[in-house]
Parts: sequence; C-alpha cells; structure tokens
Amino acid sequence: MSFWQVSLARVVCLFLLWALLGWAGTFTYGQSETRSQNTRNLDALPALIRQDTMLTQIILDPQYQVQLIVSPTLSGSDQKGKKLATPPSRYISYRYPVTDKPAYFYPASLVKLPTMLATFVKINRLGLKEWDKYRITHAASAPCQTSVPAKIKGRPNYRPPLLVDYMKQICLVSDNNAYSRLYEFCGQAFLNQQLVKWGLPKARIIQRFAPCNYDQNRHTNAIKLYTLRNNKLRIAYSQPAAHNPTPLSNPDPEARSFGRGHHDHGRFNATPMDFSRHNNLPLEDVHKLFCQLVMRNVPGVTVAQQDSLVKWLGLLPREGQMGYEEDLRTYHDSYKKYLVFGTQAQVINPDTLRIVNIVGQSHGWLSDVALIGDHVISVLIYCDEDGIVGDGKYTTQRVGMPFLKRLGEHYLKVFSDKE
Repeated sequence: MSFWQVSLARVVCLFLLWALLGWAGTFTYGQSETRSQNTRNLDALPALIRQDTMLTQIILDPQYQVQLIVSPTLSGSDQKGKKLATPPSRYISYRYPVTDKPAYFYPASLVKLPTMLATFVKINRLGLKEWDKYRITHAASAPCQTSVPAKIKGRPNYRPPLLVDYMKQICLVSDNNAYSRLYEFCGQAFLNQQLVKWGLPKARIIQRFAPCNYDQNRHTNAIKLYTLRNNKLRIAYSQPAAHNPTPLSNPDPEARSFGRGHHDHGRFNATPMDFSRHNNLPLEDVHKLFCQLVMRNVPGVTVAQQDSLVKWLGLLPREGQMGYEEDLRTYHDSYKKYLVFGTQAQVINPDTLRIVNIVGQSHGWLSDVALIGDHVISVLIYCDEDGIVGDGKYTTQRVGMPFLKRLGEHYLKVFSDKE
C-alpha cells in the first residue's frame, strides 16, 4: 500500500483518535480578552484540516512529530504601513499537540530570528544611532574563524558589508554565512543572556553555521564597525575578540539521545545522535518572539527596527536589491515560502499576497513560522522515517513540503472566505 492510500477503517480510527486528543487548544499570554473577529473566523481551519485525509494521516502519525500553533495578531490594514495600535494582552491560538512538553526538534535556521533581534538590542545598548549605516569587519584570530577585511588590494572601490545587509540576506534567502557574522557580532554570552531576558530560558544559541566545534563556537572574532564619511571609512566601534567562559548546553534532556543511529563524518554509528551541544529553540518560543515582532513589541528593539525586519522578512528575493534578482531560477518568488508553496516555483503578486516568514530545515526537521494575513502560523514536521540522523534519506520533498503547502492552502481558503 502506498503512503497516500489509506483504508476507510484507518481514516475512521484516525479521526476518532484526533477527537480524543482534542487538538484545538489555547496558547495564551497575559490576561483574558474577548475573542476577536479574526479568531472566530479561524474556527473554520480545524474543520478543513480534519476533512483532509493527507493532513490528518500525517498529523496523527507519531513519526512525523507535527507541531502546530496559530495565533491571530493584526488586522490586514495594520500591516500596510499604518501606525500600530497597542498590542492586545492575549493571543488566542490553536495548538497541536496540546501538551506542555512537545518532542525535541533541532531548530536549524529558526535561530536566525532571535539572533537578528539580539543584534538590534546590542546596537541600541552601544548607543549607535545610525543602526542601518554601519559597515562591519571581522578579524580571524582563532581556529575556524574567517575574516571580512576593511580593504582588499586591487579593489579600490571595495567597501565592507553593511551590518543590516547580513540581516537582509537572512530574511531574503536564509543565508547561513550572514547568520554566522551576526553571531560573531553578538558573541555567545550576550546572545544567550538576551534570550533569558526575553523570557526564553530553554532557548540556546551556541553554534555558528560553520565548521566549528563546540569550544570554537565559544570564541568570536574581533569586530569593527565603520561609518562612511566623505568616501572614507571611520571607526565607530571596536570590539575585541571574545570568549564565553561559561559552557552552555542544550537543556532539553531528549536532545542527548535522539534517533536510533547517526552518521558522523561519513561513518555510521548504531547509537542515537547527541544534540546536547546544538542549538535549541522550542517552537513555542520562536512563535512567541515572532508574534511580538509583528506586534512591534520586542523589548530592546525600536519600532523602526522592527518595521524594517518585518519588511525584509516579507520581501521576495527579487525585491531585496541584494543581487538575488539576477538568478530568478534559483531565488524565485516562492523561495523560502514553504507554507502555501512548498518547493513550487511560483510567481507571486505581492499586492495580493505577502508572506512574512522565517524557516528551518536540517537533519530531517522542517519548520516555518509565518505571518499570513491576520495570523501567525508556526508549524513543524519531522521528515526522517528511518530514524537515522544525518544519512540524507529524508522525506522532506515527498511528505514535508507537500504537507506545509496543503496546510497553507487551507489557511488561505479560510482567509479569503472570511469576509
């Protein structure tokens, strides 16, 4: 029997199981409020999902470890440049599974969101007012570090990149090198102290996305920020190489023993994978932080900075003026828009559909946290049916992406019909 073929009896059992689980729950912050109109309209979404055999089969199959959180946030008019009202004290949401302890997952590129926000916090604490005009260089003084120079011989017109250009690269195409450069600017200690201040005590960001080991990631490069005055670079801030003296690890106990085997540098080990020295960011945490961002309510980050970050996260690659428009075959409009489009290369009219999102994909985990219309939708699926971590045999294309695409399509149906 193929994956998509399922007997009528099994469908009935799945629906009964789902009813017992009571998948439509609440995920709240703050005090109670009257249910908003966009929340009541969203009541149609669980019904649509329950009627979709493909979605129900995947959601209720434990091997896929699906997590889903949906929160109403802003009205559509508020997202089009108008001044935002005071954020509501409560977000009423659907959550699946309804449990205080979802399964562990590796967040992959989702950690780029708090890293970008922490970068803004650090800029502001340093009193650097021209936050969108600073150019950044990196020295390389420890193993695995690479440099970004202020000058390159034979290239008189070269200028080091703008700090915010790294953020744009992350937002447009989820660039890994750009993330590593922001990690180095923040430093491991500051970055994780900020996570605690945001009320995310289980979150850990302790890895670059570069070939660095655990100890090397505790060391970060010397940094300089420059302003450009009269076509000359002038140092605005100098930061020495840093080392985090406090060893940090993933606090999730499930991270210490994941899967039934793993590959390490091409060699198979018949033992679980140890993720205790890897990043950790529970889906609830990134969902909460993303909601705060779209409500312009992230502590330590100015409204103007949050406006810019939301804008960049919603741009199509061709709109970002970062050179991606020169390769539309690779960086097509629906690149990185897993919800609604999956891997489908699709031309998008941004006047009719604007998706603000950040995604993660690594070791079989696939995730998308997106503002679509009036709601933030955070979804996660594990696409490794054989349980061997790092073997490259994932069901991301066959199961994960079609699942996210179909789920996003159901949301758009609710959204388009809500009037």
